[in-house]
Amino acid sequence: MNLESQTICTGCGSASLSEALTIVDQPVILNYRFPTPEASASVSRRPISLRHCRDCDLIFNAAFDPAVVPYDEHYENRQSHSEAFAKHTARIARMITAVLESKAPRILELGCGKGEFLRDLVRFCSGTGEGWDTSYEGPAVADNITFFKEYLTPQAKRGSFDAIVCRHVIEHVPAIGQFLQDLADIAEGAGAPYVFLETPRLEWILEHKSAWDVFYEHCNYFSERALSKLCQRAGFKIVGHYPVFSHQYQLLVLTKKDAVSQPAASSFEGLTQILTDSLARLETLIDEARNDAPWAIWGAGAKGVCLANRLENSGLGKVFDTNTAKQGFFIPGTHIPIVAPNPEDFQDLGLIVIVNPTYETEIRKTLDASDYSGTILTLTDDLL
Repeated sequence: MNLESQTICTGCGSASLSEALTIVDQPVILNYRFPTPEASASVSRRPISLRHCRDCDLIFNAAFDPAVVPYDEHYENRQSHSEAFAKHTARIARMITAVLESKAPRILELGCGKGEFLRDLVRFCSGTGEGWDTSYEGPAVADNITFFKEYLTPQAKRGSFDAIVCRHVIEHVPAIGQFLQDLADIAEGAGAPYVFLETPRLEWILEHKSAWDVFYEHCNYFSERALSKLCQRAGFKIVGHYPVFSHQYQLLVLTKKDAVSQPAASSFEGLTQILTDSLARLETLIDEARNDAPWAIWGAGAKGVCLANRLENSGLGKVFDTNTAKQGFFIPGTHIPIVAPNPEDFQDLGLIVIVNPTYETEIRKTLDASDYSGTILTLTDDLL
């Protein structure tokens, strides 16, 4: 279903929406493995039409069509090959375990991806688990976990759990208000366990002027206030709300109890400005820094793929990524290859752009060890 005529907020149902901010002709999927440049370049494209709800502060893509976004075994968004990201997920596992009272907790994860985090969490807390995700690859039962390659509905009776985990899912869900209500129903049917939500923070996007964090896969952009308000509206009580992963993400700890909503504050004006200004500023910086030589992006995650599409005609030759499952494939929407960060591939480059500053230390360590002599540009807020 195409929602270009969406006139109410997908979070709270309010009709008090801003005028649309439109980004045309964007690839519908970023974290996807395409085996040939032709297949990659022919990915479907759709507009992004951002609307802001003045009542709950949610920013969402009113033109989002979930039918065109494939979440199957070719979807690949693991970041665990990075030491910095592995430290982040280990911290989240510790935070979850610290809240739970059971010595052998039963964990339910919605949107478990390939199951890596759930395996680590179950191992860390000496528990058992269930994981649900249409993009899962692997055995149905492994490491004290049962995996289901489908969506979990509130009507499916799964018994009691000590925790429900939902990481980096809600930014992909179009009818987010209904999803959160379904999540509350699932929690109630599971014995009212703690619920842990992790998702990007709109505040970080605004602070770092990161226009390449706005892409089709993410149909929702949550400020802390917006996410709190929507969770409370669904019947959750907020136990804790924490910025994590260098404040790029936010982690909510919830219980299934009613709570009083808080007033919303607008973030739409700031997002409009960075989408207009940041990319133009970055194009100028890249053109100056590469000195007519080829250049590359480091990071084939969503940020890097989004940026590659916005700057495809600027001399960008390749994108480095340590995720071996992505190497040898191509950036969705382009002919640009994803390659392993081998020293011989650095030397002809005048510029390497580090899209995510959280990974800067480990990337610079690799480049220093290879005697890379070109320019390194890390996308930080003071730069843009």
